[in-house]
Amino acid sequence: MRLTFVLRSGTTLVEFLLFLGLLAFVSTALVFMLLATEDTRVRQGSIAEFEQHGAKTVQLFSRSIHNAERILSPSAGATGAILALQMRLENEYATVFAKSSTGNLIMVQKRTVDYVLPENVIMKNLVFRNVSGSVSKSMTFSFDLETIIPLPKPITYTKHFDGSALLPQDRTYESGGCSGCSAPACTSHDYKWPYCQSGVCKTGSGAISC
Repeated sequence: MRLTFVLRSGTTLVEFLLFLGLLAFVSTALVFMLLATEDTRVRQGSIAEFEQHGAKTVQLFSRSIHNAERILSPSAGATGAILALQMRLENEYATVFAKSSTGNLIMVQKRTVDYVLPENVIMKNLVFRNVSGSVSKSMTFSFDLETIIPLPKPITYTKHFDGSALLPQDRTYESGGCSGCSAPACTSHDYKWPYCQSGVCKTGSGAISC
């Protein structure tokens, strides 16, 4: 009688444990790679949106200055944190820009007060410089914007922006339909600006601290 032995292939305990270890390593690496990819996507998206706010603010300042009839404040050669512009249309006169106490950008047109930036963007170091000479009338401006990028470990991102704009020389002054209105002024930390209502000069206040 002849006995026949059949060898069956199988997995030893050591091989099985090595397989589990390799699987755990690959799974962990994949998780970290996916998290890193998501962090990169969030960071890049947040920065792109943030820089759009900066570019739009530069465009807003440049366009408003270019469309203005006169720079009311700061005066020629002076620097200030508040910009006041004399505009042609009644509903835009005066146009005033300033930073709020919470770091938002305030834009006033006549008596309408708007906050330009979203809550997650903070403005700092807002400076307007009136560089007008005897011939040309122009302004330069600069500011910093700051935001918190919402990552597992939040990142503070800051960027500096600046620009300039020239006022046209061949412009007829209409002052919103009024003439001889008082100049902007700071009284007891309350900024007051002129506006026109049906041909009558009025004074706006209460929106900007100075």
